[in-house]
Amino acid sequence: MLWLFSCPAMWLSLWIKNIHINYGCLLLLTIFLIIYIIISMSQIKNLVDKKTLSRTPIWLMRQAGRYMPEYQEIKKKTKSFLEMCYSPEIACEITLQPIKRFDFDAAIIFSDILVIPNALGLKLDFLEKIGPVLERQEMSDVALKKLDLEGFESFLKPVYQAVSSVKDRLSSEKDLIGFSGGAWTLFSYMVEGTGSKNFESANLAILNNKKESERLIEILVEAISKHLVNQIEAGATSVQIFDSWAGEIMPDKYEDFIVKPTKKIVEYIKSKSKNTPIIGFPRGSNFKYEEYVEKTGVDVLGIDQELPLRWVKERLFDKAIIQGNMDPMILLSGKEDIYRHFNSIEGFFGSGKYIFNLGRGVHKTTPIENVHYLIDLIRKTQ
Repeated sequence: MLWLFSCPAMWLSLWIKNIHINYGCLLLLTIFLIIYIIISMSQIKNLVDKKTLSRTPIWLMRQAGRYMPEYQEIKKKTKSFLEMCYSPEIACEITLQPIKRFDFDAAIIFSDILVIPNALGLKLDFLEKIGPVLERQEMSDVALKKLDLEGFESFLKPVYQAVSSVKDRLSSEKDLIGFSGGAWTLFSYMVEGTGSKNFESANLAILNNKKESERLIEILVEAISKHLVNQIEAGATSVQIFDSWAGEIMPDKYEDFIVKPTKKIVEYIKSKSKNTPIIGFPRGSNFKYEEYVEKTGVDVLGIDQELPLRWVKERLFDKAIIQGNMDPMILLSGKEDIYRHFNSIEGFFGSGKYIFNLGRGVHKTTPIENVHYLIDLIRKTQ
């Protein structure tokens, strides 16, 4: 029977050529076509549209990366992290590694949030045991005018080529997630030059350089919006906005520098591709998650592990599809802990009514067998 699902075009051609088919066959053909369309749709899109699925879909942030031996083999053969990001074939291969090994329901393109400031003209490097080091953005009109909004899309063409390559090789029922950093998070990196404990320079910039800060946010909103739409046009079926440092902004600046920029990005994407699900992940937002989901218009809300599940169920669950939120440290533990935490999340949200993920990315020392166990647990439970 499976061959019937794989060749709807043949059935249509028979009908078009006026070969005699009785009404029963036509009804059967219609049913097969409907089923074919449904099973070809991505899980995230299905969940956004229907609000419930037959089982809970799963993917993990940083599912392609340092904890996987396949990734380490590629890393040994390349000169730098950026070479892997900007080589379409390498990025494609790394993106597909966790799909081949774990059969996740979604692939997320192998890239980095800092490719946007890099494409805008700032030097970027990734140093061993330090992480990303970005040329610091000078907060002046002259310096901001040097940011290359005209050429950044051409600079990022290898990313879009990688998306297309993955799309060509990915099964149709799998999601392909494109992504970008949020405006505030990219702003913070550009001002600080690297990660920070309290993002003092970024917060001081929006106080002491208000005009320049607002202009930089405008530039980033435009760049992020175009970058995400370009990934959609290249084949991404969903996109995620990582506002990783949302919890580090002064509370009274949250709306102006996180909510409003995100809303503009969402509106731009919807104007170009209204049916593409948008995932927002304002990590560390605490109780401001509610303001974020109510005002930005995202379809899916990624939550971190700090939020109480009961509060999420009561205040957020009816406002968007929830994605999250197991603590990645649990994956470093034993099967009993994984089992207990999964059952807690599944018990609150309900099977097939949310997207299982972590509260942040997979840790580099995560045992492969624990990821296998988690996926088997989800699939066998349902």
